[in-house]
Amino acid sequence: MWLGAGLYAVGIGNWAGTFVTATNPALDETMSRALVDAANTDGLHMWAAPGGGAGLVAVGTVLLAVGLWRARSVPRWVPTVAAVSIIASLLMPTAGLLGLIVEGPIAVSSIAIGWYAWRRTTRTISPSSAGQRSPHRASLPCRTGHSTGAQKHR
Repeated sequence: MWLGAGLYAVGIGNWAGTFVTATNPALDETMSRALVDAANTDGLHMWAAPGGGAGLVAVGTVLLAVGLWRARSVPRWVPTVAAVSIIASLLMPTAGLLGLIVEGPIAVSSIAIGWYAWRRTTRTISPSSAGQRSPHRASLPCRTGHSTGAQKHR
């Protein structure tokens, strides 16, 4: 996902840089028009990086959703919303009110993933349950805030 986000950002930066350069008052108008025309006729090169980046973000989000679903580390609605909304954002226009409806759920699921991760890392457990593990939370350690004697420092 991070690679896709970086590729997307570089591609959009390239696209924006082209048009910012074309609107530079120091350039002759014919040169500016030629630059914009060249960019508009070469859509494959202009959109390869942001399109590929968006695709990588979508694949990464779906893989993350599958991993979260299988690990059961978050409620099932979180990965479901993430996977469905990222696919919808690639297939539907994301401008205006429709964009809010399409992009809103992915933001909600991203916030939920962060909240559950934060909640899991800051939770403390009581001394009586320090050696016990929950079947749904067996993969991540919990902070105990005290020494149980089971862990020795080397």
